[in-house]
Amino acid sequence: MNEIVQIGLKRIFKNATIVVHHDLLAWAYATYTGNPAISCIIGTGSNSCLFDGEELSEVVPALGYILGDEGSGSYFGKQLLSSFLYH
Repeated sequence: MNEIVQIGLKRIFKNATIVVHHDLLAWAYATYTGNPAISCIIGTGSNSCLFDGEELSEVVPALGYILGDEGSGSYFGKQLLSSFLYH
């Protein structure tokens, strides 16, 4: 699927270097300060990785929407509503 997206983007952005990869890699580069660090995406489908500037290591797997949405509005809304209804 990455290649299909890459081909489509290359048709529009003819002079650009196109990289289609995991959103976690983009976030790791965006938060990288020169030292190995943990980067996280918290929301629907929360995920984390260790990034050293070259290699991305996912030690804990992402569990997707159903099991891994601990940072989403849906998760917190469900917690709040459950607490209210259970008194």
